[in-house]
Amino acid sequence: MTEQGGVLLFVFGATGDLARRKLYPALYRLARAGMLGERYAVIGVARRTRAPHEYVRDVVEAVCAHSGADGHAHRQDIEAFAHHFTYSSVDIHDEQSFEKLAQQADHIERAQGLSGNRLVHLALAPDLFSEAVRSIASLSSGRGWLRLVVEKPFGTDLASAQSLQRSIMQSFTEVDVYRIDHYLGKHMVRVLRTALQRIACPPLWEARRIEVSLLESIGVEQRGAYYDESGALRDMVQNHALQLLATLVCDHDARSSRDAVCRVLEWLRPIDTVDAVRANVVRGQYGAGVVDGQAVVAYRDEPHVHPHSQTETYVALSCVIAAPLWADVPVFLRTGKRLRQKKSDITVQFAHKTVHIGLHPHAIVHDGVREEALEAELLFDPHALDAYARLIVEALKGDKTYFVHWDEVRAAWTWIDPIVACWKEDVQPIALYEAGGDGPPDACQAPLRRTSDA
Repeated sequence: MTEQGGVLLFVFGATGDLARRKLYPALYRLARAGMLGERYAVIGVARRTRAPHEYVRDVVEAVCAHSGADGHAHRQDIEAFAHHFTYSSVDIHDEQSFEKLAQQADHIERAQGLSGNRLVHLALAPDLFSEAVRSIASLSSGRGWLRLVVEKPFGTDLASAQSLQRSIMQSFTEVDVYRIDHYLGKHMVRVLRTALQRIACPPLWEARRIEVSLLESIGVEQRGAYYDESGALRDMVQNHALQLLATLVCDHDARSSRDAVCRVLEWLRPIDTVDAVRANVVRGQYGAGVVDGQAVVAYRDEPHVHPHSQTETYVALSCVIAAPLWADVPVFLRTGKRLRQKKSDITVQFAHKTVHIGLHPHAIVHDGVREEALEAELLFDPHALDAYARLIVEALKGDKTYFVHWDEVRAAWTWIDPIVACWKEDVQPIALYEAGGDGPPDACQAPLRRTSDA
């Protein structure tokens, strides 16, 4: 629950897809569970002109649409929740816009008796981060804390991440910056060690292979312009896949030590030559096909995607944890869009058994003999929180355990950048795969699998 004096939240990017699909439903879950307290307010911030009552209506519709099967059945509760919201049109390049926003925030706090504690959730397009952060510091009330939640991606490479970090550190200290990776809010990720203990799993360093798969059936949707500059490696592997791997093999029961997480990332053997990339990395791009019975277009025909794009929508790579105890345990990371099904899981293969850890669609762990269900259906259970809701309430509490520290960002980009550089140096046609399938043809992935199994 928030502190007794209440809190004021700002959602930058208030009219965007992330706010509608994730943030507003998450805040509603917290309010419904009593975890925002009785006194809280939310200011939605975006550039477009929007009347406050129109924005409140947008919030209601977003929560109804994205809060499970019973969303519309709770419309009256959702409408009451949405009355805590108001809207402000802000040009992030205009100081006067921020001055008006600060005045609006002060007025709301005085009217509602709020404490002065403020949480800013930055859900903007990545190229706007640095500019926005320069002015967001002016939103401090001077009477309480000001915390900044930053969505991925944190930069597009190490150099841009360092530049963004410098911009943020001009106005904030690391203790007040919360870099969010929603996979770290998933219940199963937080109980990985407990789950493995339940089935008497051998020590992980005895594994013969670790595989992390983050597969999606959707395409790039409305993110064509962003995705064409990013691709699967930077959009998914640099953050989600590496964070899951680091959390799994971290030598602490929880992510209580960022040094332990960074150590895992630094143990990954670099893939930093053209020959190494050819042998250990496969990239692909979806063509037209059929997904869930519906015909879908090829990636290059998606809105805002270059018609001759070489951006990868699928990447699989084999790497090695080169560290004491791990004896060169091979690791296989895989992610892609427009595949047969949406599935997120971790598989750990030992000499005498294989352990499967499911993250989506079902949170389970099994070894072929025993299976433990570790997460109840969310829907509208007031005691169950989804990943975003967990992370938001932890940011309100000042708990950074499951947020990403700058050192982790730096270590991840240090490992990813050489792969991207080798792709630029070694220009080869990207492997195409049919939407609704399992990715690039087996022939494309054979060299990688031989390396992984070696």
